[in-house]
Amino acid sequence: MTRSIEILITDGTKELFIELVNDSGNWSGTPLFGANVADTPAAKGHLTHLKKLDLVTTEVDADDKTCSWVFFTDIGITYAKSLGASYDDEWSEFTSQIPGVN
Repeated sequence: MTRSIEILITDGTKELFIELVNDSGNWSGTPLFGANVADTPAAKGHLTHLKKLDLVTTEVDADDKTCSWVFFTDIGITYAKSLGASYDDEWSEFTSQIPGVN
């Protein structure tokens, strides 16, 4: 059962969150910001907002300092589930994308 969660989030930040969730399957659950998900100035601001909301944390890639690995917090996982994503706790990754979003 998915628990309901309410997050005060802007449309742009929510769009980035969904993009990261939907891209995470390409990276074993930990998407790379700056690879498939663009790192535009606006996206960097939205990523900062996601971090302030405690939905994600980041770690700069050791080999490419222009990219950051994105890790979903427990709150972020719960929020993604409330948007329709499925999550495999054993593998610590999303097993489906958020429906209705490309």
